[in-house]
Amino acid sequence: MLSKTKLSLLIGASALMLSLSSFSASAQNANSPDRGTIYITSTGETLDTIALNALPSNGPFQELYVNADGTLSTEFGPGSGPGHYGGRWQVVLVDADGNKTYTDTYFLCPLLGSKAKQN
Repeated sequence: MLSKTKLSLLIGASALMLSLSSFSASAQNANSPDRGTIYITSTGETLDTIALNALPSNGPFQELYVNADGTLSTEFGPGSGPGHYGGRWQVVLVDADGNKTYTDTYFLCPLLGSKAKQN
């Protein structure tokens, strides 16, 4: 039997993979791109983003955390640190205990601007 942590991780991963599989199709139709928000831990901001397309695994990538509660977060946003790579992401799944699982999923999803300040 799966533990609650593993089950939530699998559900989160499944939802993300379904979303990522539609990136290329959405990028071709500019009227319906995939949009979302990403929380920037170093600044406390939540920024808008738009998913464009999958990328090959070569080059530098920033870690995009898919948290157990389904939220997305990362350490750096534009201008907030040397680890910001302009929206080039590697997906990292984080379970409820904070354990990280690095995936082979890489994609382009630039941060667009400030959404709201988090406290």
